Amino acid sequence: LLSFAEPQHGPIVVAFAWCLPRPVAPPPSWSRATGLAIAWSWSLAFCCVLSIGVHAISTVPGATASRGELLSAVEGASSAFLALDYAFRLWTCREGRRFAHLRPVEARMAWAAEPSSVLALIACYPVLDF
Repeated sequence: LLSFAEPQHGPIVVAFAWCLPRPVAPPPSWSRATGLAIAWSWSLAFCCVLSIGVHAISTVPGATASRGELLSAVEGASSAFLALDYAFRLWTCREGRRFAHLRPVEARMAWAAEPSSVLALIACYPVLDF
């Protein structure tokens, strides 16, 4: 490991070493479920970026002619993943404090009527488009 006090490495090496991630132990309050939730959130973010990228590439005239099936498959897979996330969130919305006082159907209807939930449903549109 590089020491930051050693000037013989030069400023570029020291700057690169400064950017390297440090091994950090997770806080004691973390559980396996917290790690899975973080992984799920990162995979959702990746899925959204991938979907936007595929949509942007599909606007190029030559790309759809040569790779149309691949682009459609990636778009379908990302939309299916977003639909799965929507279903999970809809099913578990009553677990939070905000909807705990409502009956299950009322809680799900209230959650589905929120603007963020409507946007999540719109993101699943390619899967829901029969």
